[in-house]
Amino acid sequence: MLNRLLKSNRNQCKRYEKKSAHHAQVDVKLLFFNNENGKKIKHYQYTAIGDAIRIYALKIYSKHTQANAIDFINHLIDKLPF
Repeated sequence: MLNRLLKSNRNQCKRYEKKSAHHAQVDVKLLFFNNENGKKIKHYQYTAIGDAIRIYALKIYSKHTQANAIDFINHLIDKLPF
């Protein structure tokens, strides 16, 4: 005899409810550019997307530092409607 659950007793997947507009996903991407001498230059693109409202903000920095990350978060607080 096999132990199987009836179809009505199986757990149904529940979709999570979306939170309010107070959440954002932040990502950092490394960009390469060529200067006028042909030398490669690195820049860092900080991007944030609001989860529920789908508004985005981005800023490009020449260095990937803690001070730049804090500056970007302060930029988000000023610009996004949180």
